[in-house]
Amino acid sequence: MSLPIPSHFRGAIYSVADGTRPAAAWGTSVTPGENVMGTAVELVASNHASWSTLHGYGIWVNINSNSTNATARDTLVSIIYRRAVASVDASADTLTFASRHGIQTADRLQLTTTGTLPGNLSLATNYYAIRQSKTVIKVATSAANARAGTAVNLSDAGTGTHTVHCRKIDYLGATSAGAFIASNGASGGFNYFFPLFVPNGTAIDIEAQVNNATVGTLRAACAIFLNPSKPYALPCGTFVRTFGATLASSSGVAITAGTSSEGSFTELGTTEDALWFWQGSVNWNSGNTNACIYHLDLGWGAAAADTTISGYLSFTTDTVEVGSKCCANGITGLVPSGNKIYARAQVGPNAAAASLSALAYGVGGSVEEDTSYTVSGTITIDGVAAANGKTVRIFAFDSDNVSELVATTTISGGAGGFSASVPDNTRSYLATYHNDGKVGATQLGTPS
Repeated sequence: MSLPIPSHFRGAIYSVADGTRPAAAWGTSVTPGENVMGTAVELVASNHASWSTLHGYGIWVNINSNSTNATARDTLVSIIYRRAVASVDASADTLTFASRHGIQTADRLQLTTTGTLPGNLSLATNYYAIRQSKTVIKVATSAANARAGTAVNLSDAGTGTHTVHCRKIDYLGATSAGAFIASNGASGGFNYFFPLFVPNGTAIDIEAQVNNATVGTLRAACAIFLNPSKPYALPCGTFVRTFGATLASSSGVAITAGTSSEGSFTELGTTEDALWFWQGSVNWNSGNTNACIYHLDLGWGAAAADTTISGYLSFTTDTVEVGSKCCANGITGLVPSGNKIYARAQVGPNAAAASLSALAYGVGGSVEEDTSYTVSGTITIDGVAAANGKTVRIFAFDSDNVSELVATTTISGGAGGFSASVPDNTRSYLATYHNDGKVGATQLGTPS
């Protein structure tokens, strides 16, 4: 079984092999920890055949068949980017990867090794990335230190092969997630989609925790959607920030759902980045659920929920303590840095479950920050090379011959030479130079 591929993507990587028979419990088995993350398991291998030379521009996650008992039900899961470190430079305090890592400043991560970690780093310890380039990071002891650029001093390079485990999507709610396919044929479980960049060759792992001494198991699956035909036209972020996670109870921030009207907004946290795409989660901790639909709203503002991010995020419960988020879609809404995030809910047609809580997840950044290509050439007018310092404009043309100005650069090095960074390798490029009413142009083709 496989999911349909949206028409603007060139393919997809599925954690569940095509041809796998649909079942109630579908995907990879995950054993949570009790209010701490359990052992991570692999969903997608770094050497998956479908990686080829393509990158991921979105990820769908499904959590289903969450075994619970009458003690507690709250559940959180995290999606991990796993990538081996190619080299360590202790003098510069840097970790270098063989290819793009997809890690951004303030992303949470841990490290493992086949030998000993670099000096001053420890196993099973949270660190936070300081992005240096597409292939290089430093690490900090807190998100605040990462944003300030205060890195851990590496006293030596360690021994063996080191691996970074970056918690790229942290603490997704999946309370009492139902069967992937229920007895009535309905699709179930908790479904999330994030327009998030996944670099070629990334291994994807998942880990979970539950507020339950009898942890049971759950099932998980994912799909990574590969290079769209027009990546420049498809918004794609590079990081996800989580608001409201309460790790001691594997839940969110407590909210009270309204019935005949919306409930009151409750604060979940404050943004430290500009975020433009949103998901949310409703969790509950009750052995007495009704057949209900919950609509979750997110809002934001400097001191109150002055602006509501439009669109309902819908969740359901039934009378046998099974929940679902069938629609994976999120909602768009630009929230600047330094604003508070709020959540509210409304429930019907029956009474809400007890101990209701909410979380929010915001996507930020742009894939253009992590993906760029270079074009170069020379340009002349009537056989005369453009002079140093003159401006060259770079235009992109797609398959429909639609053009867009994507870069400007200047002539340097003599003989009309120039180079420029462009955002994608799916379009052809043209350089133009204007001088005294005359135009010079050079076809640059498509970068590799």
